[in-house]
Amino acid sequence: MLSYIITKIRLYNIIKLFINILMELPEIFCLFDTEFTAWEGSQETGWSKNGEEKEIIQMSAILVKRFENKLFIIDDLNLYVKPNINKILSDYITNLTGITNKKIDDDGIHFMDAIEKFYKFCFYNNKNIQIFSYGNDYSIIKENLKLNNVNIDSKYFKWEKSFYDIRDILEKYNIPTKEYTSGTLYKYFNINEISDVHNSEWDVLSIFYSLCKLIEIYN
Repeated sequence: MLSYIITKIRLYNIIKLFINILMELPEIFCLFDTEFTAWEGSQETGWSKNGEEKEIIQMSAILVKRFENKLFIIDDLNLYVKPNINKILSDYITNLTGITNKKIDDDGIHFMDAIEKFYKFCFYNNKNIQIFSYGNDYSIIKENLKLNNVNIDSKYFKWEKSFYDIRDILEKYNIPTKEYTSGTLYKYFNINEISDVHNSEWDVLSIFYSLCKLIEIYN
C-alpha cells in the first residue's frame, strides 16, 4: 500500500512539473540570441580595455507557438549588424563565431535598422510578446542603444519589460545552467544535432530543442 501511495505521489509531481512548464511558456513567444564584438581576454577583463565595446554583430530569433503540448517554430529572423565603433572584427571573434568582416560588409545592416526589424518581429497580434534568452540578452541590446545615443524615452528602452531569462524556468527542473551556454545546452539533453556554437542562429535552436526535450520528458 505504501509503495502504491509513493508511486501516485511521484506521478502527481511529474504531472505537476509538466503542467508548470507549459503554463510558464506563453502560447506565442520568442527565443533570441546575440553575438557581439570581443577580443582575446575581453571576457575576463569585462571589456574594460580602451576602445572595447560589446557591439552586436549578429542577432537571431525564432517565433515559437505552443500547441497541444508541443512547440513549433512559426517564423525566424537572422540579422548581421555592422559595428559603429570597432568596424573591423578581431581575429578572435571571427574564429569564435565564424563571422567574417566580408560577411558583415556584404550582409550587415545598421544597428538601428536591425533593432527595428527585431522589434517588429516580436510584435504579434498587435502586442509585444514575451522574449526569452539564455541570460537575458536585453542587457546587450540596452548597451547598444546607449552606444547609438538612443533617447531613454524610446520604445526600445520601454521594451525591456518583455524580456526574460529562460534559465529561470530551466533551473526549476534542476538543469545546471551554469555548466552550459545557450549553444551547448542541447548537450545536457543528449540531443543529436549538428551544432554551430557561438553562432546566434544555432544558439536559439539549441534552446528550442532543449525546451522541446524538456516537455517530452515530462509528457
